[in-house]
Amino acid sequence: MNPIHSLPRIGFAASEERLTLVAGQELRRDIVLEIGRVDETVRVLSSDAPAALLPLPRPLPPPRSIPQADISRQEFERCAQASMFCRVTPPHKIADAQPAYPTRHRESGTAGSVTVEGRIGKDGLIKGFRNLEPSDPDFAIATLDALRRRQFTSTQLDDVPIEVTIRVTVNFVVQLKPDSGRTGFITSHAGCFCRAS
Repeated sequence: MNPIHSLPRIGFAASEERLTLVAGQELRRDIVLEIGRVDETVRVLSSDAPAALLPLPRPLPPPRSIPQADISRQEFERCAQASMFCRVTPPHKIADAQPAYPTRHRESGTAGSVTVEGRIGKDGLIKGFRNLEPSDPDFAIATLDALRRRQFTSTQLDDVPIEVTIRVTVNFVVQLKPDSGRTGFITSHAGCFCRAS
C-alpha cells in the first residue's frame, strides 16, 4: 500500500507525505502543522505616476490581556481541540503602499524585479526583510520603502496573535510608449535586467 498522506488546512502550509505500509503494519505519526505564508506579486509600470508615500504606520495596539485565572482553563481547552480545530485568522491589509518606479530606471527604460521575504509582526507591520535573489539596489530600496508603509491586521491562531512569513515579488515593468514605434512591455526574467532601446 502506497497512499499519499495530505493535510490541506486553510491558513496552514501544505503538508504531504508518501507512506509505504505492508499488510498488518501499524503506523503512528505525529503531525505538526506549520502556519502558511502570505505571497504577493506586485506589478509596477514605468508609466505609473509616482504616488506620494504614506507616513509610516503605527503598530497595532497590543491584544487585550487574558486574566490570569482564565489562562489554565483556556490553555486546556485550546490543547484539547488543537489536533483538529486550530483556527487561523489570516492577515488583511489595512494600509497599502506601492513601490515607486526609480526615476533613473524609468528614464533609461530598465526593467527589473525584487523578491523579498519578511515577517508580519503581531503589530501588523512587516519587518526582518531579506532579499531572496540579487536585485538592483534602486529597485530594492523602492520595494522596501513601500513595504515599510504597509500594515496588516494581526494573524491569529486560535484568537492569539502570531507572526507570519510574507514573500513579496515586485516586477518593475517598462511600458513602451505608443510613439516609440513599438508597443508592449519589457520585463525582467530570472533576475536579469532588460533595457528598452
